[in-house]
Amino acid sequence: MYLLRLAQWKLSNIFNNITAKLNFPTGIGTDFRLDVTLWLLKLLGCCPLSISSGATYKNYHITWQSPSTILSLCASFYFAFTYVISITHVTFKKFFLFGESIRQVFTLTETAMKTDTSVRQTTATFNVQALNAIVMLGRLCALVNIILSWQSSFKLVEYLNNWVPIQKRFLQIFPNEAHKRLQDSWKLNFSPKISVRRSFHWFDVGLCCYIIFPGLTPSIAMVVTLHAAPFSEIWLNVTLLTHNYLTDVLEDTKNVLIFRSLSEAFEKIRMGINKSVKQEKPTVLAVQSWREILKQIQNQCGLAGKCLMSMQLTFIFNLLLVGTICVYVSLNGFGNGRLSVLVSITNGIFVIIWLGRLYFKILNAEKITEVERSVARSLMEMDCTGCSSLVMTQIRMTHDVLVKTPSRINFGNYVVLNKRLFLGITSQIITYLIVLMQFFSV
Repeated sequence: MYLLRLAQWKLSNIFNNITAKLNFPTGIGTDFRLDVTLWLLKLLGCCPLSISSGATYKNYHITWQSPSTILSLCASFYFAFTYVISITHVTFKKFFLFGESIRQVFTLTETAMKTDTSVRQTTATFNVQALNAIVMLGRLCALVNIILSWQSSFKLVEYLNNWVPIQKRFLQIFPNEAHKRLQDSWKLNFSPKISVRRSFHWFDVGLCCYIIFPGLTPSIAMVVTLHAAPFSEIWLNVTLLTHNYLTDVLEDTKNVLIFRSLSEAFEKIRMGINKSVKQEKPTVLAVQSWREILKQIQNQCGLAGKCLMSMQLTFIFNLLLVGTICVYVSLNGFGNGRLSVLVSITNGIFVIIWLGRLYFKILNAEKITEVERSVARSLMEMDCTGCSSLVMTQIRMTHDVLVKTPSRINFGNYVVLNKRLFLGITSQIITYLIVLMQFFSV
């Protein structure tokens, strides 16, 4: 436990140092990065949202007759069909549509693992069964995610459209607030001759790399590995891997962008309050308006947890169940055969990636609470010389709202996205692993 906490502290410091350089102005609400992410999810059948832009603000909606919704619906049916084919043909060997060639390489993998003489026969048999369970559970989880993505999209529409009244209220309270962060480090500088509508930052480079490499590398590796396999098996595996990993990284990107928009909103309000206090002494109405907009951001945090809840709870459940099996296969499946070593290493890498994804989202979620605390500190450190007792009471009430009811990403009162969740999941995986090792060693 001490080593885990020490590692968490080190990673948190590294993350805070990096994000201090990667801050960029987004204003109140979301920006075009989230729109691009939602458009890519739409192509994968996981987001039927449509966007209609007005003169100043954007409106998100779901219209069943719209081309984008129909496109997303067709894509979801296609990918759901491939997952059903994988479960029935590869796992249960029910070849009602394709022949046995659709699992030819998978059959060879099973045979090689069973005939590995360096591993006990009972252990080898269980490793093959565990590998089948990993494939089946992974496909079932991806199939469930397609369904849940449509359900969460309706709540996401409410969350995104709620930013419009918040933006209007922010401009009323802080009319002189410039929508530009003081720190704009690590910004990509293009030639002055190149005219672009939006600034491009190193954060965008990181997002593109995260989407391209983890999202497409498994599919490319599968094509190289199965170059001599039947076309049906190549088609099935490449389609499933592309959809599965691209959906995962795009969902992570959506989560991170939503968390950043919330922390950025608190930071913009803090800067607006500090600037207003420097210009004139706060009044009762001014402090009440600060508390009003801060409560609106807190409500947005709660709504963000609701619209992300179903997908993230599925991810956590998949991490606990499939991750434990992967760790067991990784530690218990080592043999002298090259394939056994490859399967063990691959399963271990999967678990490390899943835990890394969870931890990165936790760090971004906790950033919201940290920025909110900085707003509370600014209120307490405010120069209130000459302010009336009524103003002081309103400032204290605003401070208490932030301190007593801090903003957290709460998934329906089941779990809170913080470091305790990470430690809990890690300890659960270790516990289940010890039970499996003891049970199957008998």
